[in-house]
Amino acid sequence: MNGFRWFQGYCFPEKPKAATAEEWVCWTNKAKDNKFCYFLTETVPMWYRVKLMRLRDIKYWFLYRYSKEHMYHLVDTGLEYGYYDIDRRMIHANFNMLKEYVEIELAGMQKWTMDNEGTIKKKGGLDDMSPRALGLQHLKWESELTGNDTAQAAKATEVRNIYLWWVDVRPNRPDPDAIGWDEAKVIGDLKNKSVMEIFADRTDEEKEASLKRYKEQEKVSKQYYDEDTDMLCRLIKIRNGLWT
Repeated sequence: MNGFRWFQGYCFPEKPKAATAEEWVCWTNKAKDNKFCYFLTETVPMWYRVKLMRLRDIKYWFLYRYSKEHMYHLVDTGLEYGYYDIDRRMIHANFNMLKEYVEIELAGMQKWTMDNEGTIKKKGGLDDMSPRALGLQHLKWESELTGNDTAQAAKATEVRNIYLWWVDVRPNRPDPDAIGWDEAKVIGDLKNKSVMEIFADRTDEEKEASLKRYKEQEKVSKQYYDEDTDMLCRLIKIRNGLWT
């Protein structure tokens, strides 16, 4: 590769690294005067890249259909085996894609870098870091960008907040169904009575306490549902920034 670049630089030392469309047309017309060099440094490499792209197309035709890792048309909800209604599958599918974005795509970007010659190389000293830590490290770098990149920084901050809510806060919310229950007492009662007998023997005070408990459970469940909806809306609003 270095030899080819040297030869290309030898043949066309004036070739720009970046230019407008008009400037490229001007350079190409001038470079074609040296037919031998133009053929070796421009025509042959382009022919090779086209052939390579076609081979890759064949390769990915199979990968997209038979390799789970490359089945991008399918969404992994991250849920365990079992039945789930659409509502639950919808929220898990979206947030699990966010999790993959942070722990796979951003983590991968954090482990690799590009040198001045455009060669991608793996960074050292990161092999012991978890995908989560790598993804968060990349988001930290993004969130501290300034100047023309403030919008990217704001997006990264929002991604980090939503991701941490999904992986840390939400799984540790108290179970609303456990509110007001004395598990030890319930287990003890079940040893001596059936469920129907327990309900039939309740006093008015116990019935009132049960009703109060159910209302509190419903209140907390609604708070959780509203929180889930709010976070899902926040995720949808930044979806156009979730790419690498």
